[in-house]
Amino acid sequence: MHLKKEAEKESIEINIKAVGTGAFTDEIKGNWNLVLVAPQVRHRYDGFKAMAKEEGIPIELIPPPQSYSPLGGPKLMEQIKKIFIRGIIMEKFFLRGLKEF
Repeated sequence: MHLKKEAEKESIEINIKAVGTGAFTDEIKGNWNLVLVAPQVRHRYDGFKAMAKEEGIPIELIPPPQSYSPLGGPKLMEQIKKIFIRGIIMEKFFLRGLKEF
C-alpha cells in the first residue's frame, strides 16, 4: 500500500481500510478519523457525505487521477495532512471563540 509507505516515511501511524460502496454504511460506524472517496464512486459522494456528517467524520474526494494511482501516495498523504491541519485550526478557533463568551 503506497499511502502506508508514505506515512511511514514521515513517522505517521496510519490505519487504512478500503471498502466497497456496499460496506460503507456499516464501516462508517467504526472508529475512523477520515473518509476518502475514490474518484470512480464520486457519483455517490453526497450520500456518503451525509452519512459521514452524522458520524462526525470528515470526508473528502480523492482528486483524480494523480492521487489515485500507484504513484499517488505522496499527493494523497499531503491531502490527508491538509485535512487534519484544517481541522486542528478550526478546533482551536472554535475553542478560542467559546472562551471569549
